[in-house]
Amino acid sequence: MEPSDGAKRWVFRLRKGVTFHDGKALTPQDVIASFRYHMGAESKSAAKPLLEAVKDIRADGPDTVIFTLEHGNADFPYICSDYHLPIVEANSDGTANWQKPARTGPFVHESWDPGVRAEMKRNPNYHKPDKPYFDEVTFLTISDVAARTTALLSGDVDWIGRCDLKTLDRVKKNPNVAVEETTGYGHYTFTMMVDRPPFDNNDVRLALKYAVNRDEIANKVFLGHAKPGNDKPHRTHGEIRDQSATQSLL
Repeated sequence: MEPSDGAKRWVFRLRKGVTFHDGKALTPQDVIASFRYHMGAESKSAAKPLLEAVKDIRADGPDTVIFTLEHGNADFPYICSDYHLPIVEANSDGTANWQKPARTGPFVHESWDPGVRAEMKRNPNYHKPDKPYFDEVTFLTISDVAARTTALLSGDVDWIGRCDLKTLDRVKKNPNVAVEETTGYGHYTFTMMVDRPPFDNNDVRLALKYAVNRDEIANKVFLGHAKPGNDKPHRTHGEIRDQSATQSLL
């Protein structure tokens, strides 16, 4: 990917040799149809607000897609990686065939019972050599965290996410369990509308910022499984208003 015009124009070059699970080659038309699906006037997609700044998407040859934005955004590649935005096959009329369960990822769809289980098998044509590592994977929905933890400790499942922080130290003592912690995308913030009182006063925003003991929240609320975050720019109507408008607590 390559930006230009102050990060208002982004050129993405598609990886060669990428195919969908049904063997169809990935094309710029697939990318364009996928993004426009979320940008449509009737779209209810959670990704629609992320793409409001996109003025135009067009293909440039057989392997290049060009995005033109209303304003410069150095974070646009990160936005494109949002989990709401998988690339799907384009229909002959240029619309997105989102109903077809064919993607370009490491596992091929076998069956899916929403809210219950999903079964997948290894994609033999995956573009990354020697991956994925598993021949097949089954995801189960176990909403209750205690039941999820019990399933892991009993060996009924091999992996769980969203562990219970209150019992994590005890889980770590099990010699058959390995706990891996990594930085996630979840974060907790003070969000302030800087064009409305009292948050249009920067002193108010700074007062709230300095009043919060971030280390104490990380240790007491998240039991040490969090870290204080850097302040983020606040964006309203596509413009960066003020660096201190929003602060990331964790």
